[in-house]
Amino acid sequence: EAFSMLIRYIYTGRATLRDEREEVLLDFLSLAHKYGFPELEDSTSEYLCTILRIQNVCMIYDVASLYSLCKLAGTCCMFMDRHAQEVLSSEGFLSLS
Repeated sequence: EAFSMLIRYIYTGRATLRDEREEVLLDFLSLAHKYGFPELEDSTSEYLCTILRIQNVCMIYDVASLYSLCKLAGTCCMFMDRHAQEVLSSEGFLSLS
C-alpha cells in the first residue's frame, strides 16, 4: 500500500494520508526517507503529529527516532509526557526500542 502511495505521489504530486492506517503511514514515511523526498517526509510527519493517540504514539516515536525526525519525535515526547500513566501501561510502550 505504501509503495503504491509513493508511486501515485511521484506521478501526481499528491498523497492522501487521511484515510490510511498508522502502519501504512509509517511505511510511507520510511519510503519517503529512503528515496529522498524531504517534502513528503515533512508533510507526513506533520500529519502524524495530528493523529497521535495512546495506542500509536510509541510506534510513531520509534520511527521518528530512527529517521532523526526531531519535530515528530519531540511532539511524541510531549504527548507521552502529558499522558504518561496511560502510555506506560500501553502495549506500545513494551515494544519501544
